[in-house]
Amino acid sequence: MIEKKLLLQNKFNNKFDIIGDFDLFIKLSEMLQIGYIHKPLATYRLHALSLSQKKKSIYINELNYWIKKNMSKLKKKKLSIDKIKIFLIKLKIKSFFNIN
Repeated sequence: MIEKKLLLQNKFNNKFDIIGDFDLFIKLSEMLQIGYIHKPLATYRLHALSLSQKKKSIYINELNYWIKKNMSKLKKKKLSIDKIKIFLIKLKIKSFFNIN
């Protein structure tokens, strides 16, 4: 849950079609202490017509751009983004071979 005023003060980045929520939550996590519940609270269905499947190349490009843009900031905070890089490589491979 997020206070409404935080969302009003911190908008989604209009440059992103797919990873806007990821970018926003990373920004919020820099300002706030964030907790989580370690169990599924919702489910969703994946299908060939979903935005993430239809625009996989946009997703890959946006995530790649985000990594490059934020690399120095993450290194200063001594945060590793190896898992994100590995995820990006997997997405590129899946996209190349057209695997869902």
